Amino acid sequence: MYRFLLLSFLFFIVNSSLVANNVQVQNVDVVRIDRTNKIIYIQFDLSGENAWRIRGGAANWDASWVFIKYRSGAGAWNHATLSTDRSVYQFPPEVSVDPASDGKGVFVYSSVSDIGLIPNYNYQNIILAWDYGADGFDDTTTDLEVKVFAIEMVYIPQGDFYLGDGSSTGTFHNSSNAPALISNSPVTVYCANTSYDDSQLEVNGVLVDGDGGIDSDGDNIIDNTTFPTGYNAFYCMKYEISQQQYVDFLNNITATEANDRWAVIDSVRNDVSDGLNYPNITTSRPYVAMNWIDWYDLTAYLDWAGLRPMTELEFEKAARGSANYLAGEFAWGTTNIAATTYILSNADSANETVSNASTTLGNANYQNTVPSGALSGPMRCGIFAVNNTSNTREFAGASYYGVMELSGNLWEMLVTLGDPEGRLFAGTHGDGKLVNSDADNSDWPNNGTAGALGTGFRGGAYTDNTIQISNRQFAAYGYYPRDNNQGGRGVRTAD
Repeated sequence: MYRFLLLSFLFFIVNSSLVANNVQVQNVDVVRIDRTNKIIYIQFDLSGENAWRIRGGAANWDASWVFIKYRSGAGAWNHATLSTDRSVYQFPPEVSVDPASDGKGVFVYSSVSDIGLIPNYNYQNIILAWDYGADGFDDTTTDLEVKVFAIEMVYIPQGDFYLGDGSSTGTFHNSSNAPALISNSPVTVYCANTSYDDSQLEVNGVLVDGDGGIDSDGDNIIDNTTFPTGYNAFYCMKYEISQQQYVDFLNNITATEANDRWAVIDSVRNDVSDGLNYPNITTSRPYVAMNWIDWYDLTAYLDWAGLRPMTELEFEKAARGSANYLAGEFAWGTTNIAATTYILSNADSANETVSNASTTLGNANYQNTVPSGALSGPMRCGIFAVNNTSNTREFAGASYYGVMELSGNLWEMLVTLGDPEGRLFAGTHGDGKLVNSDADNSDWPNNGTAGALGTGFRGGAYTDNTIQISNRQFAAYGYYPRDNNQGGRGVRTAD
C-alpha cells in the first residue's frame, strides 16, 4: 500500500487492539490525506472469532462497531467524524462497511448473505475516511495520534415480537393478561405488580406502537415517537462490556474523567487498576465482564463510544426474537438450565472456560452454577460460545439472535418503561465526548433526588436466580451505587 507522506504533517499511529472475545484492530496506518476535501484516510485490519451472517431463521448477522479517536500532541482525545459517503471508503469484497448517518462510526460485517458461521475472520486493508474538516482539525499540525476501536455487535432486525412470558415476576402483558405483541399496530402494555413500577404501567398501561413510539404521559396519545420499542432494527452489543474495553475507555478520556469514572475495587474478579494510574490503567482480567459500575459509568462509556442505552423492550426483543413466548424461559428460549457448580479452567485468560458445562441444559453463570471461592463472580465474555461442539443455543446460552449472557453473569442496566423519566427517552446516540465526566444526552435518564430515575435492571446475575428474560422484579428499581454484580452493554439504532 502506498504511504502518503507530508514533511509538515507527522503521523504517530497507535495500533489499537480491543480484546472482547478476540476481536482485534491491527496495523493501523494513515495512507492518504485529501486537503481539498479535508479527508484523512485511515487503514487497518480487523480480525475475530465466532461471526456469522445467515439468511434464514433469525436472518441476521454480527458486526463490529468501529470508531476512531484522535488527538494533537498531548491534548485531549476527540471523537473523529467519519464520512457518511460510503463510496469514499475502501474495503475487500467479502466485507460490508456501513457508515452511521451521524458520522460517529461504521459497522463492518460479512458481505456474503448466507455464509453461516465464520469461526475465524481476518478482514484486511479496510480504509475509512475521516472528515477532519467537520471536526475543525488543523491539518498543519505536526503531531497527530490516532486510535481505532471496535466493539462486537449483533444486528436485531425489524419485526414483531412478544413482551412478557405469562408467569415471571412483573412480566409485561396486554389487557387480557397475555403477553403483548409489539407490532406496527398500537397495543396497551401493562405489567404485573412489582414494588417499583408506577401506576401508569401497572394500572393504566402504556400505549406502545412498534414503529411509532409510545404514550409517555398516559393520555392515550403517542407523543414520544422515537422511544426505542424494539420493533425497529437496531444493533446490540454481543457481550457485556469487558474489563479491557472499560480500561481502553478510561485511558482515552481525561485524567479527571478517568478518576471520576472509576475507583479501585480489586475484588470479585475485577482487577481494573486505580484511575490515578491514568493513562496506564490496566487489568489482569481483560476478557472478564466489567462489574462494579453504576448507571453513570455505563452511560459515560456508551456516550464515549457513540452508542446509547438499551430499553427493556429492546432487551426482550434481543433475547426472544420473533419466536413465541414460553413461561419462565431463559435467553436461549427454553426453561432447561444447568444447576451444577461450574469449574473454571484457564481463569483470566483468553480461553477461560467452564470445564463441566452442561451439554444438555442451558448454560448460564448464576446462583446455582457460579464457581466457588475466588473464582465466584462474572466470567469471560462469551465463555460458552467457545468450543460449542453441540452448536446449540442452550449450550452457548445464546439469545435468538446470538446475543450472549442476557441471562445471568451480570445485571443489565437499562431504560425502563415503568417510570416517567424512562418513558421520555428519545433514543439519541452518544456523540463521543463527555461533559463533566458524564454523558450529556438530555433525553437519557439521569440523576434525580432519588437516583437515576427511569432506569432499572434486567437479566439477573451470578448472585441470584432471577434470570428469566421476562422477569421485571427490578426493571424500574432506579439508581444503585457501584456493585459487584452490575454490568451492562449498549445498542445503536440501525440507520
